[in-house]
Amino acid sequence: MKSATNALGDLLTSSWIGKRQTRLVHLIGAPKSAAQFINISQMSLPKSKAMRLNKVNIRGNLTGTIDLYDSVRGIVIDWKTTSPAAMERKRREGKNEQYHTQIQLYGYGKAQTGAIVNQVALVYLPTSGGIDEMHIELYDYDESVALKGLERMDNIYALLSQIDVENNPQMWEKIPAKANRLCNYCPYFLPYSKDLSKGCFGETATRN
Repeated sequence: MKSATNALGDLLTSSWIGKRQTRLVHLIGAPKSAAQFINISQMSLPKSKAMRLNKVNIRGNLTGTIDLYDSVRGIVIDWKTTSPAAMERKRREGKNEQYHTQIQLYGYGKAQTGAIVNQVALVYLPTSGGIDEMHIELYDYDESVALKGLERMDNIYALLSQIDVENNPQMWEKIPAKANRLCNYCPYFLPYSKDLSKGCFGETATRN
């Protein structure tokens, strides 16, 4: 019997490109959204699947953008574009907890609209190569993972308020943070910063 992951892969591939092996050779890196991929492949997703890009409210002013939602199977899908080398590393290392929490939060937001959410999926697309080389991680939807992520955020906000970092900038180091490659996308990132009240140095603290 075909696994659910393989079935999802077949659905994505057949829906988009049929039997044509469309190559994603540095096409703006790779598609950034479902709509962009549809334009690239000159195909349209079956209306019966009701798959489309949409924004969901997770809680309060916290929102997320769902790349695809399969209303038939109840699957929330998110794109991740990566290089071939990173793709191989991804296959070896397995689940990324941060991305797993992210897609579960998207599922949580979608479920709050009354939509059926049975599973969530991370679909890794190569920036160079064929769409048949995609890597899919399919998980059962787990509300507890999303709620744990929200709890962590709440705890950080509470700590920020409690130690009053604005008036006590020396307390910034008490805020839990782990530097990684995504630091470059953080508005608080300030390379080689010596003052956490002005910005976080991220991974640059370990560089010469």
